[in-house]
Amino acid sequence: MQAVTRDGKYGQFHRASAEKRERILHAALEEFADKEYAQASTNAIVARADISKGLLFHYFGDKAGLFRYLLAHVTEALTEDIFTQTNMQGSDVFDVLHKIIQAKLQTTANHPLEVRFYARALTSDLPPKVRDVLENAISQSYDSLNLISDHLDARLLKEGLDKKQVVKIIKWVSEGMTNEILASLDPTSNIDEYSQVYGLAEDYFGLLRWLLYKKINNKGEEVFV
Repeated sequence: MQAVTRDGKYGQFHRASAEKRERILHAALEEFADKEYAQASTNAIVARADISKGLLFHYFGDKAGLFRYLLAHVTEALTEDIFTQTNMQGSDVFDVLHKIIQAKLQTTANHPLEVRFYARALTSDLPPKVRDVLENAISQSYDSLNLISDHLDARLLKEGLDKKQVVKIIKWVSEGMTNEILASLDPTSNIDEYSQVYGLAEDYFGLLRWLLYKKINNKGEEVFV
């Protein structure tokens, strides 16, 4: 997976060959995915990547700088992968959320090392100088208000329901499910376990659809409100 982060202070790293960048990223991801942050070794990383320790620090400054880069890189790359797969067309917000969940599962299956690294980061005791990047990544997961509003057709709602209030309800449920999914992440989790957690999210969204939407028959006629 190619890095998508572009930060001026990492310019030297981005000017390295694609093969070298991929080798360094893979070695670092493996080390940080396998071990807690405090136990992860830059000596092990440079040995795996077949580079000098001086070059690693030239690119990233120190261990914290490398970890910060990896967090931003993985967050951006996985997010891009998810939304590249997702067709955002449609006026039914629950159809769009279903597509996003399916895309997340596919991304999890396609990029197990990156997902394992992210899960390890969530369960590690991180120092403040790297935790802010993780907290920013988590906050991006909650930035769904505009997406929900854009894809919620008020005409589908039961009589008397206010769109703005419904958007907030769906957002609160989405945030709660995101919290539950993040809390359940484990570096040893497999795709079946992720499927179960995301399946629970689908169940909650199905319940919301039933509670909030009018019932429409196959002729497009409203059956009850």
